[in-house]
Amino acid sequence: MPRTKTTNGRSHLDTTIRSIVSRAIGDIAAAVRGDIAQRVQGIIGPERAAGGKSAGRKPRAGSTAAPRGRGRRGRGVSEADLEKVLAVIGKKPGLRTEQIYGEVPIGKDMVVKALAKLRESGKVKTKGLRRATTYSLA
Repeated sequence: MPRTKTTNGRSHLDTTIRSIVSRAIGDIAAAVRGDIAQRVQGIIGPERAAGGKSAGRKPRAGSTAAPRGRGRRGRGVSEADLEKVLAVIGKKPGLRTEQIYGEVPIGKDMVVKALAKLRESGKVKTKGLRRATTYSLA
């Protein structure tokens, strides 16, 4: 039995099937998004899921103390830390940042800050780019 062609070369049946499948895909995607939103809301709570801030802990009854800050602020690099990093670079020129982490007994974030400060001050010179950057005394 020959198919009847529509204006764009597809049969009426093909067009109908494509339309049904397209609507079904949209309905399935909407159902999945709705289910995910429900699960997230169940995990984090309705206020947070709606984009609001959480209430956090409530103050104790009778407490008159002012709310505390978030803790200690990040500190800059101390002169002692700069000297430690500079000493390692002086003893072993050509080390990469990751290798300096292992040589200096301070945190990685402090090593990164110290290297940035030493580059700014011109006490060290660099060679290479990104992870391949090596350090030596200026």
